[in-house]
Amino acid sequence: MNKISNYHIQKLDIKKFHSTEYERVEKILDGKSFFVQGTNSTGKTTTFDAITYAIFGYEFIERSVKIADTEIWLSNGKISFKIERKYNSEPKMKILNTAKEIKGSKQVTQKLFEFLNIPNPNYAKKMIDTFRVPQSDENSLVTSSSQKQLEYVITSFLSGPEVSEERQILEEHIKCLHSKKEVLEIRKNNLLRDLKDSDLKELRNKNHYNEIKEFIDQFDSGKIDETISALDKNENITQRIKQLVSLKTSKNEELFRNGKELSDRKGYFNQELIDVVKQTLSVLVCPVCSKDVDVVKIVNRKKKSMCPFCGQEHYDGRLYELLNNEIIASNKRVIELMEKE
Repeated sequence: MNKISNYHIQKLDIKKFHSTEYERVEKILDGKSFFVQGTNSTGKTTTFDAITYAIFGYEFIERSVKIADTEIWLSNGKISFKIERKYNSEPKMKILNTAKEIKGSKQVTQKLFEFLNIPNPNYAKKMIDTFRVPQSDENSLVTSSSQKQLEYVITSFLSGPEVSEERQILEEHIKCLHSKKEVLEIRKNNLLRDLKDSDLKELRNKNHYNEIKEFIDQFDSGKIDETISALDKNENITQRIKQLVSLKTSKNEELFRNGKELSDRKGYFNQELIDVVKQTLSVLVCPVCSKDVDVVKIVNRKKKSMCPFCGQEHYDGRLYELLNNEIIASNKRVIELMEKE
């Protein structure tokens, strides 16, 4: 049976975390409970994230962190170890019983999971999320979302690692199918917009065709000569007809441009930023393996202010800014264009 080993926090030292305003937390617990109390925006969730970071690392917290310096001591009575983590530095684990030191994110995580008897990172993430107190519902510690996560943890705990691994494989497959479905939905919407553009071009070409056909009919019937003769005798009418033809051509071109712009703008109109980001990047593929961009990862990367395409941490958010400006401009411009129709 896959039981999580019964480790307790012996000592905790959060020197820095997330913000320069966060005050240092240094506690000697000796396995006792650590109660955090306070009103809204006083750092309760930040402290939870700091402890999670101290134990598991950056990959297991939801917020983007560029300030972090923590130390934590854990023990189950037989094995005791200390984990040191700092932003932009490799973590260290010191096994106090043997004085052995382990360095490196992958190596520390592997040893930590071995000590705690955690089967995989996905299991750890779901377990952490289960214990996270919901911010939107102060009356309940278990939301419908965390109930599913809690179910996963309990099932894994009671059934053993084999069932846990099998369930993880199925969930990854489902996640992959959802991602593909979302990409196909985005491409479908793009094709529908292309179809509308084609309809506009077809209408434009039909108008040109009708004008040319009318001219040919006039020429074949000889009426074009009568028209030319009449126009030669009246300069004012000739000029007026030229003005009207020019105005008609100008209006038709304006209608076409407005229709094209309206079609393009509707891709941004009243859209959420993350949906526009996914739509924009969905047309890109990896130049090495030719795989589509994982739209699920785009959501997580935006939450952590990373580059939505490659996951680079130190990203200035230029794409988010550009697309957000497009949404704002489109929300205004679409209304203007629809009033002209």
